[in-house]
This record gives sequence, structure tokens and C-alpha cells, in this order.
Amino acid sequence: MLSSFGKVSAMEMDPTARKISLQKTDGLYDIRLGACPSGIPFVNVRFDLICLIDVLEHIEEDVETLVAVKSLLSERGRILITVPANRWLWSSHDDFLYHKRRYSVSELRKKAAESGLSINKLSYYNTFMFPLEAIVRLKDKILAKSSASGTKIPSSIINKSLMKIFSAERYLIRLFDLPFGVSLFCVLYVSMRKSNVLQRSLMKKAARFFMTGLLIDLS
Repeated sequence: MLSSFGKVSAMEMDPTARKISLQKTDGLYDIRLGACPSGIPFVNVRFDLICLIDVLEHIEEDVETLVAVKSLLSERGRILITVPANRWLWSSHDDFLYHKRRYSVSELRKKAAESGLSINKLSYYNTFMFPLEAIVRLKDKILAKSSASGTKIPSSIINKSLMKIFSAERYLIRLFDLPFGVSLFCVLYVSMRKSNVLQRSLMKKAARFFMTGLLIDLS
């Protein structure tokens, strides 16, 4: 999907997963071994879009990770983040996925500020499925289940139905921020008003790069 907008690069911390990714994409993309925040394998490269899709909740050093990827942004670059929301929804499902945390709006705002990033858009999503998700997660907590619910792939009919419900939210998000949901998404950028002269010089040089995007996905 991102390749229709420009060159796509990616990072994967597991050698086996990287090998599978290269095979499934026929080696069309630059997928490198690496890890956040200190093992990012891109040097002297600037990206117009950096996607952290369900990544930050897996990393202990989330602020350090945002600072690290911020240095890779082009002058008008953006960071797209998605994370699980609502600490009270924590259950065996999060343990199963090796989550470090679930975020609140205020916490995500704080992390962005600590990283020196400004927020362009911040909203809940996965709102339509929230009641069902909340019931399942709370049930797991009350019953103290050691195994997580919802880890199996549903039938194609159910999957397609859920996808249509989920994707319908994109029309609402264009109009207003959703008030609640299972997850949060955030678009971040570096405010030029807070940048020093050296940063501006580097960003002007980075603007010469052709449209590029960095996709980081640990899921």
C-alpha cells in the first residue's frame, strides 16, 4: 500500500521474520535487521513517513524510540503511531502479545511532548468494536484466564464482516476525533518553531530525497 506513494523501507528485529517478509514481498523492499531505539539500521537517510504500527507498546524505552525515529524525519515528515488504549482493558491478551503497556490519551500526549514532537492528529479508533472487545477482555480478567481470548483467526465470512465494520470508521475520523475505542492513533511531526538552526539546515538537505517511507512493524 505504501509503495504506491514512494520507496518503502522496513525494519525487523527477528532474522526469521525478516526472511519470511523478504520472501513474501519477493525482495522488492529494503527490509533490514534492527531494533528500537538503539539499533535502527538507517544512517544518513530521511523519511517522509515513519509508521510505528502497534510497536511502541512492545518497547520499554518508548520515549527514546520516538526521539530516535524523529531524527530520521524529513522537513515535512510525519510519524504515524497506533497503540492499544485503556489500561483497564489489560488482560491475558496483552500478556500473550508481550505488551509493556496500554496508553491513555494524556499519556500519549506526554510521551510526544517529552520526545520533542508535536501532535497533528490524535484519536481513538476501533470504536465500533469497543463494546464487544471490552466484554471479552473484562471476562478474561474476572475469570483470571491464563490463555487469551481472540487469538485464533476467524472464518473468512466473519473476518470480512469485521473488516467492513472496522474500515467504516475512516469516514468519521475525517470529520472528528472518536471519543473512545480499543486503540489510539497519532500523527506526529517536528515543529519548525522549536527547531534550531542546525536542525533546519539538516532538514533542508533531507528535502532533496525522493518520497520515501519507513515501516516498522513488530506485530
